Amino acid sequence: MDGSVTDAGRPSSSGRPPDEDLTPIVRRLVMRRKTKKAQSDLANSALTRAYLDAGLRLITDQMTAGSRAGPARAGDDDARPFFGWLTRTMVIDEVGRGAELQGSEGTFRDRWEFRDDYIEDLLTYALWARHWSLEASVAEESRELLTQAPDFVRAIHEVAYRDLRTLIDNPVYKISILGAAMAAHDDTAREAIAETYRQITDSWTNLYEITLDARGLRLRSGISLPEITDMLTAIADGLSLRIMADPSSHLIDHERKQSLLGKAALAFVVACVDVGDGKSLEDVVRALAPPPQS
Repeated sequence: MDGSVTDAGRPSSSGRPPDEDLTPIVRRLVMRRKTKKAQSDLANSALTRAYLDAGLRLITDQMTAGSRAGPARAGDDDARPFFGWLTRTMVIDEVGRGAELQGSEGTFRDRWEFRDDYIEDLLTYALWARHWSLEASVAEESRELLTQAPDFVRAIHEVAYRDLRTLIDNPVYKISILGAAMAAHDDTAREAIAETYRQITDSWTNLYEITLDARGLRLRSGISLPEITDMLTAIADGLSLRIMADPSSHLIDHERKQSLLGKAALAFVVACVDVGDGKSLEDVVRALAPPPQS
């Protein structure tokens, strides 16, 4: 489902819109140019994308097999020790691996004078790439499944399963977690992840709204679709982290294509859809648990 990852499981730019403007994404890079046109030209050049995609592939390798990661080399600044192994030389070499484009020390430094600037733009780029990978899970197939499938329960389970698989199988998602961890101390990362979540929320909220309309359902008073989206997104993130940390957990069933996320989504349907009684969530809970008799 994820067009931003190649068959070999390594990120590439082929699944992302080639006309998408990267100027607001690679902010450290655009500081190297004064005019807006020069900034746009540099940010959206094929070689800039190649450098960023090369970094994603190298981090993916490090987070999986770690086969090609080596110690930092002399001359590479090390402001972010976690990425001390990721050198300019490695990125330049990666660009030239089987590609028509060739990187060089000069073209790299023309974009990012310091490696730390490249790392910041790379993590922001990973967050942006994550947005596009998650957009794939809100594709037409999921919309048709949720709105037209005769078995609504099975459709919910299948879409939830696909969403979790998109997260845990996507190397870019794992990289984006690092960017999220930086957000508390990095304005660029914080803004990037906030924008990413806004876009994700809009996409899923859209899908939920279409689904409710198609199924003739409406929410109880006091609960909104964006709130439900935020809660389910948080659950999906938490479950994916648990599954990646413990693949043997029973949080996802690949044989049945079901998951705990699917059960959570069903629980939201049961709790949040108005069955005609006009009650809010609070009213329903009060009816279920009246005050104890003294």
